[in-house]
Amino acid sequence: MREHALWLVESLERRRLLSSITTTQAIDYVHQVWDITDTTVDAITQTLDLPYDGATYRDFMGGFVNGVTMIDQLGNGKFHDAAVTGLNYGLTLASNSALESVGLLGVASVAQLAAWPIEHELQSIAQTANSAALQTEAELYFHARMGGTQAQDIIDAANAHSVSLPFDADGGWTVYMEGQGWLQGQRPTGTVISSTPLYGITPLQFYAYVEKQFLVRKAQDELKDDSEQVKESFYAVLHPGAAAFTLQPKDQNIAGGSTAALTVQASGAGTVQYQWLNGSGLPIAGQRVAT
Repeated sequence: MREHALWLVESLERRRLLSSITTTQAIDYVHQVWDITDTTVDAITQTLDLPYDGATYRDFMGGFVNGVTMIDQLGNGKFHDAAVTGLNYGLTLASNSALESVGLLGVASVAQLAAWPIEHELQSIAQTANSAALQTEAELYFHARMGGTQAQDIIDAANAHSVSLPFDADGGWTVYMEGQGWLQGQRPTGTVISSTPLYGITPLQFYAYVEKQFLVRKAQDELKDDSEQVKESFYAVLHPGAAAFTLQPKDQNIAGGSTAALTVQASGAGTVQYQWLNGSGLPIAGQRVAT
């Protein structure tokens, strides 16, 4: 336990500069992603470390930047790179649990993924993250989950310590469990993938971690919504009294022919107007509303 603690402290100090979002990165995010260009760099800098929903604006920007990076890495099949990004980011969150409990689902998913190795004191994740073995096992896991297999089904098969029937998998992949709890299968090209045990962690520990990677990938839309929400608050601090959205509408999945209720709130001096748009981003006639 003491060795784990010492490793965490040393790693925290060694990697903090690599994984923290700098003031320059935060300013670039405000300018380029949020498109807030009507204020000075000094004003932005002074606002970065103000509190917002249990953390700071800089913390949330770090979540957005690292979250998008991890999503891009996962989407391109670079699972080991995503693990390294998550580990590095997690080391900056070791003393900041606020991001894990906020109502911003996308940021919370990223924070939980990043902090997981720290919470479980798994030094071996740092070594495993760069290994081809993680790439292979994560690739198999993702194709099973994207094909509709539930995480609990994989965990149950690992606990059974026996060869499983093939899981549901996408894209022509074949994925099943070998007797020691690791995944194996076959690519659509016919290439057989043998199970690859990971150094220093158990199958159940790995599945708990890679499931969080899967949830981060699913959180892509939530991250965009969260970023817009924090942007509105940040802009309101920079421009007191200016019109700003206080509640953004959320995406919904409904059955065909059903009715969905979308809600938006805005505040600011004078009359605030907003326009509803359709799925193509075009204005809906008669849906320009004044509040």
